[in-house]
Amino acid sequence: MRFDVFVRNVKIFGKLKGKQPYNTVEISVGAEYDGIHHDVFPNFLHKDISGFNKQKKNDKKKDSIAFNNKTYVILLKEFMGFNSKTIDKFQEEIIRQIQNWTDIKLDPMPKWIYDRLTNSLIRDPYGTIVDVPLNADASNIPKRSKGPINKFLY
Repeated sequence: MRFDVFVRNVKIFGKLKGKQPYNTVEISVGAEYDGIHHDVFPNFLHKDISGFNKQKKNDKKKDSIAFNNKTYVILLKEFMGFNSKTIDKFQEEIIRQIQNWTDIKLDPMPKWIYDRLTNSLIRDPYGTIVDVPLNADASNIPKRSKGPINKFLY
């Protein structure tokens, strides 16, 4: 099994909730874009319920393997509104998921937008800064990750 994106030894640097000094957490990160077929049946890929159930079982297996290998999985799910038309909102959602999982407030950072002409990310030409509050919209986070970071790292 593989992730859509995988990065080993990511250092997350920021202020731990309620504490003053900056903290660094080092983890591996996998990222998954889950199309609608991961969450809605029937769909274009699964014509019968057994195929859909197998997909769900594989998702859970991948999450378990990730957890056991100290890999946090960022999920962008189509059924939650993430698709090619909303790609410029992905950065904020990734930050939101990392902050809510680690309890570390990331520093404000430049906004990156998708440039369809070059098929790459570019810095927002208007100088927009992304500053996501800690625990912003926590109820919208996909629930595939197992528990808080302190149980995960130690």
